[in-house]
Amino acid sequence: MIFSFSNYSWRKIEVDLPLGISAQRCFVRTGDSVCVNSTIHMMLQNPLQILAFNLTIETFYIVNKHPEAAPDTILTSIYPYAKLVKINGLLGVACCNPFNVEEWNKVHIWMLQDYEKRVWVRGETVTLPPQSQIQYGGGGPYPFDSISMDEIIFSPTVLSENLISVPIYNMKTRCFKSIELTLGHRFLSPKSVHVEQIKCYVESLIPLQN
Repeated sequence: MIFSFSNYSWRKIEVDLPLGISAQRCFVRTGDSVCVNSTIHMMLQNPLQILAFNLTIETFYIVNKHPEAAPDTILTSIYPYAKLVKINGLLGVACCNPFNVEEWNKVHIWMLQDYEKRVWVRGETVTLPPQSQIQYGGGGPYPFDSISMDEIIFSPTVLSENLISVPIYNMKTRCFKSIELTLGHRFLSPKSVHVEQIKCYVESLIPLQN
């Protein structure tokens, strides 16, 4: 089902999944979907594949990740430490290997630099500081969104009943900082709310309706 903002109505479309992709696999994915180039992307498991749905032509297809980005192993099939992220308008794959002694504190980000030609480039390698300096939430040490051309939001963590900390990584300085957000009276139950997503929102200057 697709909801159209032009006439504020739902419509049903009949589309086929790519060959070899079952509907059951779409329910077993890692992380949240990411929209880039008017296309919704989700990371499927066993094996790790990027399933894309183009909103313009209303078609599913597979976007192959770089073979070095979260390589398929027995461990990654059980614990897929990979997540899709949108940074600077590009589709990215953030991955880490906590089972590797030398790499356990590093997050590698691969960017799809040329979407049409499927050209992946290895972007930022983020070295995670100790938990005593920067705390991460239940989402693990993964990027959630980008604020600007230089800053990446990581998963938040709860400090107290109505206070959360959001780690932010600066790609220029390669340093972390944390900002604290107080959940005020506008939240229905600020003392028991569970924050799962932090997103950057830019308000559109073009209204949906006249």
